[in-house]
Amino acid sequence: MRVVIAVLLFIGAAHAALWSVLQDKQQAPDFTGILPSLSYTPFQPGHVVDRIVDPDRIRADLRKLATLTRAIRSYSATEGNELVPAIAAEFALKVTVGAWISKDEENNRRELAAAIDLARHNSNVIGIVVGNETVYRGDQKVEDLIELIKKVKSAVNVPVTTGEIWNIWRDFPELASNVDFIAACPTGKISPRARPSTRRFISTVCCARNFPANGS
Repeated sequence: MRVVIAVLLFIGAAHAALWSVLQDKQQAPDFTGILPSLSYTPFQPGHVVDRIVDPDRIRADLRKLATLTRAIRSYSATEGNELVPAIAAEFALKVTVGAWISKDEENNRRELAAAIDLARHNSNVIGIVVGNETVYRGDQKVEDLIELIKKVKSAVNVPVTTGEIWNIWRDFPELASNVDFIAACPTGKISPRARPSTRRFISTVCCARNFPANGS
């Protein structure tokens, strides 16, 4: 039995070593200047969401991010994320608010209500992202996600989109036709079919149609 375990461990280690050697490695591009947008969630060390989020920690985070970007995108409108827009405004940061959509209908209602409230009461909120890879996780059907998007669009005066993957135009044209924007490339222009290099460079939806590259 020990021999079998030893062999399995050896094979696993050899496989991991081979994968490390053969994997496609790319050097991160050098960059100086200001990014159009960055994703942000107030995680604590260990990638853990603290249920009691310290606003001073968020303020410290956003103070640093304000030296790197013009705007931020969140993935949720609760669990501390509801504090982000008001604090971001202190540093002249635009915010695209995320509403995390899952199979939990009660949580979905809280997320949508919070996102709508944030958009209504914070002038620096420039858009709402309803769901993030929700369809690809199998948490919502396309037609159900569309209804949630329509609900949010009817309640706010900012552009609304969804955080599905980048080939949304090809895979779900009916979903794409119900959102106001898809993605922004580094120049700030809207690019529904951004090149792979662009997608790697900016990993988030970052601005609405009326938000120019200079962040003004």
